[in-house]
Amino acid sequence: MQELPVNIYDTAETWVVTAPVPGMEPGDVTLDCEGNAIVIRADPKGSRQLPKDFLLHEWDVGPYYRRIELPSTVVANKCDASVAAGMLVVRIPKPEWEKEIHIPVRAPGEQVIEGEARPTALASEMEAGMGQPETPEGVRTVR
Repeated sequence: MQELPVNIYDTAETWVVTAPVPGMEPGDVTLDCEGNAIVIRADPKGSRQLPKDFLLHEWDVGPYYRRIELPSTVVANKCDASVAAGMLVVRIPKPEWEKEIHIPVRAPGEQVIEGEARPTALASEMEAGMGQPETPEGVRTVR
C-alpha cells in the first residue's frame, strides 16, 4: 500500500483534510475513526494496469492508506467526507474548546462588561496618582 499524501488545514470551526485519489469513486474510499485519528483507505475497483516496460514509474493508482492523528477525539457522525474530481475532502468539526473565540482588546485598566469597555477601580486610582511608585527626587535608576 502507498502512503496517501494529504494536506490538513485549520479553520475556525473544523479541521479539513484533502488528499488526491485519482480515478477513484466515493465507493473506493473508506474512512474510519479510531479515537483521535482518522484512517483513510482507498482502493480502486476494476482492473489494474498490466505490467509494462516503463521508462519511469513513480506512482500507482492505489491502494492507498493513511492514518492521521488529530489534537482531540473525532466524532465520526459529525464528520463530512466527499470525493470529486479525484480529490477527497474530509471536514472534521473541532470540539468547543478548540474553536476560535474572539477576545476583545481593551486599554490598560479597562474591563469589558456586556461589550462595553469601562475603567476599573485600579485605573481610576492610577489616574489620581495613587498606586504609583514613589521615587525620591534626584535619584536615578540605571539599568
